[in-house]
Formats: sequence, structure tokens, C-alpha cells
Amino acid sequence: MRPLRDINAACTLLLLALPLHQAASARSADAQHLPECEMNAVEPRFRAAQEALFARDLLPEGSLVDSGSNFGGESCWLAKLFPARRVHAVDPGRGPQHKMKLRYGAISNIYPLYAALGNPPSNVAPPEWKPPSGLCAGPCPRLRGIDELVNSTWKGEKLGYLHLDVEGGELAVLKGAATTLHRE
Repeated sequence: MRPLRDINAACTLLLLALPLHQAASARSADAQHLPECEMNAVEPRFRAAQEALFARDLLPEGSLVDSGSNFGGESCWLAKLFPARRVHAVDPGRGPQHKMKLRYGAISNIYPLYAALGNPPSNVAPPEWKPPSGLCAGPCPRLRGIDELVNSTWKGEKLGYLHLDVEGGELAVLKGAATTLHRE
């Protein structure tokens, strides 16, 4: 297992250490009419941990954040599993965001956001975030922190789940979410 995947799983486990609430998640009766989710098959251990967590309805109440959402397969899957919750699909790539909107635009609880998550206040990406060649068409997106988003764009929402796939910038994202994680 690559270190990035270990960090990804560790971030999920860190969030599980928060006080957990039983949260019954309503399953949508018309889910079969929604588009098929195209999932990334390279994270089987992570997927198994997610499925075990979700099967027990152990997620705290609140919105779900899929950071590094790419083309939206994970966001689609989360949105179908939890149709009563908002799924914020955050990605610094305009192309992937556009394709996600085309593929999954019919799923009303996915909220795409073109941004790079990290630890502001600086308006530049953290040193550990190096965008792959061609990711940013023109200037790269604004760096946003979870704390900032919860107090502005996502005002009034609680954070129930955070999936981080930010190419080594996980610690910066967690630092930018410190107040929210402490409160929630």
C-alpha cells in the first residue's frame, strides 16, 4: 500500500474518533433512475472500511465532503447512499469538475466546488500541493480551508464525513479544518 493511501485511510479513521452519532440514512426509492457511478477500483481496503462504516449507520449527522473528487465517482456513490445529505465534491481541476457535472448533474445532492483545499489564509497552494501538469487551465483555483467553507459557502452545515484524496496535502487540509473538527 502506498503512503498516500495510508494517509487517506488514517484521515478517515481520525474522523471516526470524533463522537459518533447513530444516523439513519434514508435510501432513495428512485436511485435506480440515477446515473451509474464510475468508481475508482484502486482503493479496495479503503472502500471496504467505508462500506463497513456506512453499513452500521455510524456517520455523524452532516454534509459529506469528497475532496479530490476528480470525475465524481466517489461523490456519486456517497450521494446515492445518503440522498438526504449534501455531498460537496471539491476538486482543483476544471476539466474533472466539468465532466462530473455532465455525468452526475441529475443527482441533486452533489454540490461541485472548483477549489484546492488546504490551510489558508494564504491564497497560494501549500508547498506539498503540486498540481499535475495541465490540471489548471489558466490560474490554479483559490486555496480554501474547511473552516472557511463551513463559515461561508457551507454556512449552517455540519461536517459529517471528510474523504481526502489531495495528493499529499492531507495534513494541510486537516490544519485548515482544525476549528471545525474540534467543534464537530
